[in-house]
Amino acid sequence: MTLEKVFKSLGVDANTLTAEEKKSLDELGYVILHDLLPAEDIGKIASLIDKCKALKDGYGNLLNHDPVFEQCVTNPRLLACAIHVLGLEIKYGVLNCNKVMPGKDRQALHIDSKKGTSPGNWTVINSVWFIDEFTKENGATRLVPKTHLIGKHANNILEDAKADHPDQIQAVGPAGSAVVFNAYTWHSAMSNTTNAPRVHCIRLLTGGIGNSSWINGKP
Repeated sequence: MTLEKVFKSLGVDANTLTAEEKKSLDELGYVILHDLLPAEDIGKIASLIDKCKALKDGYGNLLNHDPVFEQCVTNPRLLACAIHVLGLEIKYGVLNCNKVMPGKDRQALHIDSKKGTSPGNWTVINSVWFIDEFTKENGATRLVPKTHLIGKHANNILEDAKADHPDQIQAVGPAGSAVVFNAYTWHSAMSNTTNAPRVHCIRLLTGGIGNSSWINGKP
């Protein structure tokens, strides 16, 4: 079976993403997708994440804990984003999770690669799945549009990569959404100024098969 047929069997075709969603990935370096997770699964996923974090074998292997997490791998719109940016030959990294606690400070802007790249030579995309609602107050992920076209680390260009960037946006949205972005787009978590944690699944990495060494930390 060809890769085209494999992805078609998973519900991916040329029309899975809208023209605007493709344009956003190409020009801005990210797209926010809504209604990816069924409402009945969101509570179950949150409970399972708490259980996984309590386990001593780590919580970076969510696919090993419950089939409910499989949709974070096989969702047609996620796959379509990966194919649009990387081509048909994609490989998954680890699906893990995080809980950003109240008072947690923001991160510095960064890319998800040890090395920069020239525009068009993308090897990785990333996705952040909203298990809780993402708001500015609870530290929703920030991104700087069009910085994937720079192909360099933020801290090599900015005087203070932790400070606000004039062009930054925050990926806000209801639980069940996700922001999918080119891993070379500058991004970071922001400060959680609420009194509740923010739960999300993160870093479902898809890289070109020939570039999978990045996922192993050996670029």
